[in-house]
Amino acid sequence: MATSIEEKVVDIFHDHFYDSGKVNVDGSVLKCWKTKGHGDQTFLEVLQNSCNLGVNTGTYLNLKRIANNRNDLIYDKIVLIIMLVGTE
Repeated sequence: MATSIEEKVVDIFHDHFYDSGKVNVDGSVLKCWKTKGHGDQTFLEVLQNSCNLGVNTGTYLNLKRIANNRNDLIYDKIVLIIMLVGTE
């Protein structure tokens, strides 16, 4: 997430993330520590709330940017693995 902010992939004050409490990624359910989620929040609030779904999304967006720049589809699979392992 830090790199996403540093590289201006996300604007922590203006970009929003909606946390419903869980998200399905390729058949695996990632859950927030807050069962019902945090709802709509800026990425600054994502950090303040320690919302793991939002942090993973910020990290994913940055790695997706790297993949787009390199035209290397393997990054998509790496990102998915990072997101799944980070929730266990």
